[in-house]
Formats: sequence, structure tokens, C-alpha cells
Amino acid sequence: MHGLHVLLSSVRAEMQSWTQRPPMFWLLFGAPLIVFALLWTLFGTGDMRNLPVALCDLDRSITSHRLARWIEGCPSMSVTHMVNTPENGERLLREGRVYAFILIPKNFERDVLRKRPAHFTAWLDGQNMAAAGLLKRDISDVGAAFWKQQDSEMRGNSGIPRESALIQSSTVTLDLRPIGNPATNYRVFLLPGLLPAIIQLASGIASACSLENLLNPLRANRVWPGRENGAPGAAAILGSQLALMLWYAALGAGLSALLFLNGDLLLHGGFIRLLPAWLLMTAGSVALGHLIYAIRPSLAEGLSLISVYSSPAFAFAGLTFPLQAMPFLGRYWAMSLPITHYLDFQVHAGQLGSTFFSQFPALAAMALLTLVFGGLGLTLTVRRGALLAAKLRAIRQEGATA
Repeated sequence: MHGLHVLLSSVRAEMQSWTQRPPMFWLLFGAPLIVFALLWTLFGTGDMRNLPVALCDLDRSITSHRLARWIEGCPSMSVTHMVNTPENGERLLREGRVYAFILIPKNFERDVLRKRPAHFTAWLDGQNMAAAGLLKRDISDVGAAFWKQQDSEMRGNSGIPRESALIQSSTVTLDLRPIGNPATNYRVFLLPGLLPAIIQLASGIASACSLENLLNPLRANRVWPGRENGAPGAAAILGSQLALMLWYAALGAGLSALLFLNGDLLLHGGFIRLLPAWLLMTAGSVALGHLIYAIRPSLAEGLSLISVYSSPAFAFAGLTFPLQAMPFLGRYWAMSLPITHYLDFQVHAGQLGSTFFSQFPALAAMALLTLVFGGLGLTLTVRRGALLAAKLRAIRQEGATA
């Protein structure tokens, strides 16, 4: 009972200290909310529209002009540059002034009318994978739709009824039906993934700052529950970390609820099932920050390591690049980050609608990380606190004898 009383008192004391420490107030409120609002505004509607492209029409025929109008009418593209030579279009692409350069070759109309292999060429900025992927898909769709329309019109002009012409001009097509994010909206893809990355980084840094405040010998004489001879006990340390875990879990769940209500987080399994995942994710993040701080003797080094270890979390979480395709070190790094398992649970149990229990391994992984990181961090922190307290008592005794 005494340990539980110290734990709860430490939670209350930690929360009361937040308003007295501006850096902690910034980590708890300012940084996560400002970054989240910035990302929300930055991604706008989530659709990439009017990407600048360059077009070179060497055929200058009625058919090529019609294809150019189809390209201009595609929502993702805007023909901002009409060039006379392929060299000028390639130069614009290499200078970063356009995302794609489209070339309609000579004799394009002749080949279309004679039903010979007709093609137009598109060069893409492959370094910008998001824009290149979107333009590749839309340009391919424009080409297929344009050919089908041209072929059906030529068949109709030869006396074939319109319905029969459309049927004869049809080809084998693929009916793609994405689930989870059917509109392939970048805002729906990015915001729910970047939010836990923000929370993980902020909670890990806050954990280190809280421990520094708790263990600092200059503050050893202040009132704090569970101090024994100037050193905080295990219950006091756990209480300070528990306060951070509860706050960041509430913050993350609250912002996720905002995304859900605004339609930026599409859930088929219900929002409630995300709550235990948020609790375990923030617990693992706080424990990770705790362990790194306990290993490093200085706050500056600890914060640097936490930032380095947690910053690439979104890239290593398996959303932008499959975990199965990563080398061993990349997979190990990813599996040691709580966000990897949280996003695995959120995507499959929430956005794709699989059963809660089928994703139980992701919850178990976050719980295991919390126990391992937290157990090692607590052991090292208690020992470190005892050494600091003993050193402080020795200095005071020397001063008293002198």
C-alpha cells in the first residue's frame, strides 16, 4: 500500500511540476499540437493537383491536339510549358521546373488512323516518387482512355453502331479496388502515420527531461514522494513516467479522434479498439526514452540519441517501404520502435477492418518492449540515483567537517 501511495503521489507531483518548467510545457503541449496543425494544413485536401508538366507536340495534328486537351484536362496535371523541341522539355525536367515531360511524336495521327502501334512518351521526375507514381498512373489512364475513344469513333465512322463499336474497342482491363484508403488520399495515408511518430519522439524526450529533473542533485532537497536519503525510489520514478505515458496516450488518442471525425482516419473496426494500442505505444515510447537516458550520463547526449533513434520511425514503420524488403539491421531497428507495432495494429485492425484478436501480436510486441526497456531503464536509473545521492551526502559531510 505504501508503494502504491508513493506511485500515485509521484504521478500528481509530476503533473504539478509541468507548469513550473517551460521546456516540459512545450514538449507536452506546444510542440505536438503545433507540428500536428502544421502537417494538417500542409497536406490540405490530400490530393495532388495541377502538377506542372511540359508538353512537346511534334505532330501538330487534330488528333495530337485532342490528346493534349485530354492531358490538360487531367486534374493531377497542368501543362505549364509548351516546348518546341524534346531537348527543351528535358531541360525543364532536369531543372525541377516540371514533374513530367510528355512528347507526342511525329506521324502520331497517321499511326492512330492506320491502327498501327502509336505511342507518346513521358519522362518523369523519378526522385519525387509520390508525384512520379501519380503521374505515371494518370498518364497511362489518359492513354488507354484516349485510344478506346478514338478506336470506337473510327469504328462508328465505318458504319458500326455506337454500342457495338464501344464493345469491339474494349480491351482487357484491371478493376482495382483499394481498401482502407479507397481514394488513395495522401492525407489519409500520411497524417495517421505521422501523428504517432510525433508522439513517440516527444514522449521519449519528455521522459529524459523528467528523469533529469527528478535525479538532479541540485533539486534533491525539494519535496518529492518516495525520496530516501535524497534518492528517488522505484515507485517515485515509475510515477513520473506513468504521468507522461497517460498524458501522451490521451493526447494521441484525442488527435486520432479528431482525424477520425474529420474523415482523415478511415476506420472499419471502430475507434475504441485504438485506445489500448495508444496506451501501449506511449508506454513503450516513454520506456525507450527512459532507457536511453539511463544509459547516457548527460541529458544532452541522451536527448541526441533519443532523437536519432526515433526520428526515422515513420520511414522504418513499414508504410513507406515494406519491412520484408529491409536488410536485417533495418528490420531490427523497425521492430525495436513502438510505432512500428502501433501502425501495424492501426492499419490492419482499424483501417482494413481485421479482427482485434488477429492483431494481438502487435499489442504483445508493444507490451514486451515496454517491459524490457522500462525494466532495464528503471534498474539503471535507481542505481544512478543512489550513486548521485551518495556523492551529494559525501560532499555535504566534507563541507560539514571542514
